[in-house]
Order: sequence, then C-alpha cells, then structure tokens
Amino acid sequence: MARSLVEVGDLEGAERQFQEIRRGNPRSAEVLYALGQVYMKLAASTFDDLQNQAPDSYMIELLLGDLAETRGLYPEAIEHYKKAIARKGSDARGLHYPLGHALYHDGFSQEAVGEFRRELELDPYNYRASCEAAEILLKESPAEALRLAAQALEVK
Repeated sequence: MARSLVEVGDLEGAERQFQEIRRGNPRSAEVLYALGQVYMKLAASTFDDLQNQAPDSYMIELLLGDLAETRGLYPEAIEHYKKAIARKGSDARGLHYPLGHALYHDGFSQEAVGEFRRELELDPYNYRASCEAAEILLKESPAEALRLAAQALEVK
C-alpha cells in the first residue's frame, strides 16, 4: 500500500504508512530506506515550491547552506550562507550564526567570532552565538569568553 501511495504521489500518506510499518519492525533496513526515499522526495518537492514561489528569497540559500552543513560540506555551506546574508540585506538576524558555525567547523575561528558578534548585535538573545564565541575565545581572551558565557546563561 505504501509503495502505491508513493507511485501516485501521495507522499504524506506513504510516510504515514511506512511509519506504521516501522513501528512493527523498527530495524527494517527496507522500511528505513523507503522512508528515506519519501523524505527526499518531500524535501525536493518543498524546495521546488520554495524556488517557484519565492525565487529571490534568501531562504533558498539558507536551505542550501543548511543542507551542505548537514553533509559536512562547510566551504559550500559558507558560500550559501554568505549569499543568504547578501539577499536578506541589513536585517540578517539569524543568518550570521549559521555562517559563524560553518566557519568555525571549517577552521576559520576568528572569522567565526566576527560572525557571532554580528549575530549578537542583531540579536543579543542568541545564546548559541554567545556560547560558540565564548568557546573560541576561551584561550585567547578569557574575560570576554566569560562575559559571553554569562550572557548565554542569562538568555537560556
């Protein structure tokens, strides 16, 4: 039944069916594979809808950056996040944090701190930016790291 739903394009119905099958057999590689296929098709369809409805949206680049980062492709993620910030303009709140995170994981600690600081200028309550900046600064600037860590604890 679930495979038939995939064939006729009822991906949400197929997902429900495969989840039900999974409850009875949680370790089935075949079911997990089928669910993965359904989720990939849903993601592709959603991305296509986003591109069609808002072709110039910064969210397209943000989504591509998130996908690249999830796969550990940090240089690619960095480029997409930079494009998202450029498209969003002056109020890029919420976008400097993922750029900083990707920069940090790609070995660009100082650039990452700069992005975390930009994020905190736009959103002083972003505890993730405070925490990650504090972690990076701990060795070279303990006083600033302590201030950022305290700020993150205050917010969280």
